[in-house]
Amino acid sequence: MKIRYPIIFVSLFLVFSCSQEKEKLVVTKYKNGNTKTEIYYKNDSIKHGLSKTYYMDGSILAEEHFADGLQNGWSLFYDDEKNLVYKLFFKNGAEYGNRYFYYRSGSLEAYNCYDIRGENFYILKLDSIGNIEQEEGLVFSPNILLLDSNGKELENFTTKNLEGEYSASIAVIEHPFKKVKLVFGKLNQLGQMENSKRLEIKENTASLTFQVDNQESKEFLIVGTLENDKGETVLEDSLVLKF
Repeated sequence: MKIRYPIIFVSLFLVFSCSQEKEKLVVTKYKNGNTKTEIYYKNDSIKHGLSKTYYMDGSILAEEHFADGLQNGWSLFYDDEKNLVYKLFFKNGAEYGNRYFYYRSGSLEAYNCYDIRGENFYILKLDSIGNIEQEEGLVFSPNILLLDSNGKELENFTTKNLEGEYSASIAVIEHPFKKVKLVFGKLNQLGQMENSKRLEIKENTASLTFQVDNQESKEFLIVGTLENDKGETVLEDSLVLKF
């Protein structure tokens, strides 16, 4: 099984315009008349919407989504026998979150997860009958996007003389068959978590806001756990934010 990247013999541009949307579909053709690509553009040059690439025989090779020129959403790639080989997610032009690889049978071969820096922080590999061959990494990435109330990014979590409201965006795995939990709370002087709350995870992201008072130093704790089908914790990670 392999992906064959087609050779362009002839490019023929067919343009379909939508005056209200100011978008157009550009279609390129092979010498045999079959479609090679279908790409939507906005304002003539900016990719926007679903783009498709085909093999020379007309079967689908790739489906990719764009928004204002940047890849956003799922990209899917197929082999020359129409089997889904892998799919990955993009956010504002960069790979983010889930990436899945598949066997020809359609069963999952591997799962990876990427954070906002493009780093792979979790790896899962399965054999053809679903047994785990490799599993390593973190429940959530330590590369957390931390912003102040003005939307300015803070580059580290040990920051003095700050106060006000802050927000954080955390990349979290979405495991194919295990349960993921993420909890956030304040640490007291005994190192115990207070006022903890479970964070909602959506599209590999957990978001939160919290308040910092410069009258006293504060520490916040994030704990991520991975549970099997028996409710047993099989992986746990934690990170402390210090102010």
